[in-house]
Formats: sequence, C-alpha cells, structure tokens
Amino acid sequence: MPYQIRHLPWNQLPSMAMEFPLHSQPDFMNTFAKAYQLDSGCLVAYDEDEPAGFLPIFIRKKFGLSSVVNPQLYYYHHITFKLETGMHPNRMMQRKLDICRELSAFMKKNFQKIFMNLAPSVCDVRGFTWSKLQAVPLYTFLIPLKTIDPSDYFKNERNLLNKAARDGVRIEEGKNIAEFLRLMRMTVHRQKIMFAISEDSHVQLLEELFNHGFVRQFNAYINDKIVATFLILMDKSLDTVYAWQHYTDPSHFSSGVSPFFMDRLFHLLKDEFSIFDYCGANHPAISRYKAAMGADLHLFFRIQGNVLTWK
Repeated sequence: MPYQIRHLPWNQLPSMAMEFPLHSQPDFMNTFAKAYQLDSGCLVAYDEDEPAGFLPIFIRKKFGLSSVVNPQLYYYHHITFKLETGMHPNRMMQRKLDICRELSAFMKKNFQKIFMNLAPSVCDVRGFTWSKLQAVPLYTFLIPLKTIDPSDYFKNERNLLNKAARDGVRIEEGKNIAEFLRLMRMTVHRQKIMFAISEDSHVQLLEELFNHGFVRQFNAYINDKIVATFLILMDKSLDTVYAWQHYTDPSHFSSGVSPFFMDRLFHLLKDEFSIFDYCGANHPAISRYKAAMGADLHLFFRIQGNVLTWK
C-alpha cells in the first residue's frame, strides 16, 4: 500500500518520541517564515495510521498560486524518517525511496513550483528525479572538529595567523547586532548583494533567533574595535554547527583576521560540537579558501521544477 501524504500545520503534527534537526524545528522554521512572509508546515508520510516520514516546507502564495520555496538565508531541508528498527538495509532504502516518490507526487499535485535544498544526509534523490523533478548537485565543506589536526589546515596561511596573533587580534563571543549590521552593510555594498528581506526584517530575524537560542555571535577585535563578525547556527540533535553569516571589514583582509578567526572558532567549538558545516562550496574563490583548511567535501542536492517541466 503506498504511503499517504498529509500537509499539516505545526500544531497538528503528531507527537513523536524523536528529536528533529534544527532546520525541521517549528520555532526555527516559523521565525524564517515570519521574516520572509511565507507559510511553513510539514508534509507527513503515513503508513496506514503511523507517520513514517517528515519533510518540513516553506510555501509562498502569490496571485492564487502556491510554491515550495527555499528562503535566501535558509540552507537545508531535512527529511526525517521513522521506520522500524532492525530492517534489512535494502528494504530500508526502498521504504525511503517510496516515501520520497510519494512526497514528490504530492508536491507536484499541490504546488506550481518547487525549489528546495535537501540536507547532505539525503543522498538518494531518485524518488524526486523519477518524478521528473530536477536534482541539481551542490557542495559544502565539513570540518570534523573533534579530530581536526591543526597542521592540516591553513598550511598556506601561517604567516597571516602569526601576524594576527602579533597584532593582538582576539576572538570573543557576544551579541552585537549594531556591529553586525555595520560590517554587513560594507559587504553588501562591496559585493552588490541583494537580500530578499529588508534590513528591519533581517534584524527581527536575528533577534528572534537569539531569543530562541538558535544562533550565537563571535567577534574579532583589534584595539577594542570589532573588525569581523560570525554568526553560527547550532543543531544539537546532529552535533553540528553551521556557518551562517560572516562579515569582515575589507580594510583588514590582509591582516590575517579571517584565518585567525576560523582557527580560534574551531578551538572554541570543538568541545561542544563534532561537525562544522561551512554551508557551501559552490563559488570558485570561496571554495579554494575553504579547501585550504583541509575540510571534507560533501554533496547535497537542490530539488527544483515547475508545472512546465514535470508534465
């Protein structure tokens, strides 16, 4: 019997004795939905009356049409499976494949457009591609914080690391949205970045994420002035920390602040988390910089399509 898919609001989600990843948690998703003026909820795959799979989604409604979307500052969508333990691996694989096919069929039937990034944990995308959705390969770098060997990363940055240390660069944790905005504006102007939300909405998003305890801010100081800032998202269920937003004063690009910042950040986080996800390796210059740190390259997929491509 095929799985039955239901689109449920968060307050109707069945209570489960399991912990969802950060990107699947209602408070986290609702915070982004509010900032981007979207709806959020969860697609639940049922095996008769038992929930077996969960795919949280964002929905944009415009001109009477509904689309599954991926907000600009939102990186992954996780599919969480709840299947019986002790199942043969091949049978487990087939069950997950069947769930993904039913999820795809449901989205195609109910939405005009689909655009979402699946988490690296979802490596089998046949359930989507067999349904005539596109699976675009993307990449990210992961740092194993518990086992990282400092000699394996920043091999070509040692002079800059030493320079930053001599210049008295220090890294401290602390919320400072005003300084974050100042550095963000510099980067936005220099790189001509276009955000999909206003600065006020960006601030509101940050405040709510701080209030929920989802985000932490680390800052690099030179002579008591913040010259770089880093926002990280924390996923305790996956023992993972995500590099969310990072901005540096361009006048300090050659001062060694960036590699020094990352070096210190790894040391500060390694006792709390096992994985540092750089959230991207899809631009040549940035990818080269991250690869120099000795990070591990991982594949993930963007699922996309519209009514014109899947008929």
